Amino acid sequence: MFFVLAVLALGLTTSAHAQDGHHGSGHEQFHPWYETLKDPAGIPCCHGEDCRPTQDRISPEDQKTVQVLVDGEWEDVPPEKILKKTSPDLGSHVCATNEADEYPPKGSIRCVVLGNGV
Repeated sequence: MFFVLAVLALGLTTSAHAQDGHHGSGHEQFHPWYETLKDPAGIPCCHGEDCRPTQDRISPEDQKTVQVLVDGEWEDVPPEKILKKTSPDLGSHVCATNEADEYPPKGSIRCVVLGNGV
């Protein structure tokens, strides 16, 4: 019984980490789809492993700005970065710079695909 609980806890922790927009988490599963994403200017959103599953919400401060988790922190999404696409898993995905990148600045959002929640 302990083994089953341990495996379940590990699975929940892993999926929670994948949903907080950490760089590289969940990228491999959706990489072929990420390679098809382009911003409105036609520039590819995916540069290596910078696209990943995330969560989205409406900002609690102004009730109109869309935010996504990028490396565990809520970031405002510029409206022009939101792509009008549906993801293969119907969830939200973000393409943003690595938390260790200095240029462009950490958390710079390239593209976002929103899930059914927003």
